Amino acid sequence: MQAINNYAVVLKSEDYFWTHEWTLEDFLSRGLGKFVEEAHPLTNFLKKESIIKTEHDRIIENAKKVAQDGRPFPVGQDVTKGWDSEDENND
Repeated sequence: MQAINNYAVVLKSEDYFWTHEWTLEDFLSRGLGKFVEEAHPLTNFLKKESIIKTEHDRIIENAKKVAQDGRPFPVGQDVTKGWDSEDENND
């Protein structure tokens, strides 16, 4: 069951603020809805510091891709998104 796997990831990782441990019975009655995929637990329970680090890493990765491409980054382009297909046609 994916909800149990999500709960385990959130509970064991230091990137998440959730620390409450449930018995299986309590999890099924109280926590199941919080950890199903539709509830986005792997995003919703992230610590703010982890969100900032993840966003920073994504920005750096996109900047590296742009630098490797060899083209100048268009003025006004959102660095967090990298190259869009529309931008590639505007050389």
